[in-house]
Amino acid sequence: MPLHFAAARGASPAPVARALTAPRPYDAANDNGRRLADDALLDDALRHFATHGLGALSVARANLAAAESAGDATGRVRWQAICQAFDRRTTRLR
Repeated sequence: MPLHFAAARGASPAPVARALTAPRPYDAANDNGRRLADDALLDDALRHFATHGLGALSVARANLAAAESAGDATGRVRWQAICQAFDRRTTRLR
């Protein structure tokens, strides 16, 4: 009985298919088109995350609630921005 060998195809498509397909630029997986207001806010958010780790959002929410109950408008805006830097769906200015 004869034995025939058929080589496996490579992972890349055929040269003709590559030539007919338009090149597609690579985008960042987390690129959602939203930018933080400024570098100072990004720095604050990153420092807060470095201090509190994965619980940073919970701590930022607690700080936001404390600033709201104390009537601290500047603190409220700051913590609001930090919360939105972590997750823009968490809180909105009321």
